[in-house]
Amino acid sequence: MKKSITIWALKDGTNGKLPVITSIEQLRNSGFNALEISFFMDGDISLNSTTNQLKTIKDYVSKSPIKISSMSTLLFNEISPISDDREEQALALKVLLKMLEIAEFLEIDSISFSFSKLSPSIQHKQAYEMAIETISNIGDKARSRNVKLCIENMSKGLLIGPLEFKGFLDRINNPYVTCCFDTGNTTLSGYPHHWIEYLGEHIEKVHITDTRLRAGSFLEYVNPGKGSIDWNLTMKALRKVGYNGYLTVEAFSNPKEANDIRIQNLSTALDKIMEIEQ
Repeated sequence: MKKSITIWALKDGTNGKLPVITSIEQLRNSGFNALEISFFMDGDISLNSTTNQLKTIKDYVSKSPIKISSMSTLLFNEISPISDDREEQALALKVLLKMLEIAEFLEIDSISFSFSKLSPSIQHKQAYEMAIETISNIGDKARSRNVKLCIENMSKGLLIGPLEFKGFLDRINNPYVTCCFDTGNTTLSGYPHHWIEYLGEHIEKVHITDTRLRAGSFLEYVNPGKGSIDWNLTMKALRKVGYNGYLTVEAFSNPKEANDIRIQNLSTALDKIMEIEQ
């Protein structure tokens, strides 16, 4: 397995103001093999990306030892392709298609998104069927671009249990529609190794996150290894299903921590997890 980190862990990495090339330069000598970039409404990876911007990034990455592991986005916390609002739905679909287009151009093998936002006016069954139809169509476009469409498991929204998630992917039945598995997002209602057992070969990418209970009931995301996840069981399960791809630390910048120290601390935390059950 190889080490990756989200651009969100870097200062200004969540607002689209941090260029991809600058981000990669900040990872030099950090121990990370790759960066997971993010799609925004504006910036060098966005609806407004130009061919020249993307070509500059592609040329730089081709010469860099640090590659791009995947592309994600925070936008689907606010918009959804299964919304009851037609304009919101159209924007979400536009974002997904643009992400696939950029990923193909940059030769990134996958993008990830989630169904974390549901409209309260839509019944769960209706939302599920809308998602099946939408992702079946987008999945065909992902196949044509040779880019995997990875749905991330969340602690809210649609597909919040392993059986529901697996059933969804089995029904889609498209090798280009897979799972971006987030370890910490399982902990509100279960355990990462249980999810891994069910999802198995559907897992295309892995987000490494950790959680702990605060004040007895509030779930708090913390640095990997500082929470409640049993990493022995988690890593054993990943290796058992044959996963050998990127482990991407999904974290956010910390204003109390210098950027370089933050990166190094997360790199060390991931090293400790990857050393388990070697």
